[in-house]
Amino acid sequence: MKFHDGSVCNAEAVAWNIEMYIANGMASESGTPVEVRIIDDKMVEIQYDSWANNWDNVVGDILICSKEAYDKNGEEWCKTHAVGTGSFLLENSKYFVK
Repeated sequence: MKFHDGSVCNAEAVAWNIEMYIANGMASESGTPVEVRIIDDKMVEIQYDSWANNWDNVVGDILICSKEAYDKNGEEWCKTHAVGTGSFLLENSKYFVK
């Protein structure tokens, strides 16, 4: 699978996004994981220290963006430019933070 910018969406990209949540003080938005491990190219293991019955909702709410787009353009650019993997390409939105 590829992001709209052509970069690969793999386990490394997913793990990086989750680790960014943690590093930026937003771990609670991803269920407060204690460890994120890459198992193989398509699988990430997220370790939590306790059971929660909403884990599927929490994991489903994590936004995954292109690390290459972030590295190339920076955090501020990414706040207003969605680079995802969906079947659509967002050209503009009045709901983006400016």
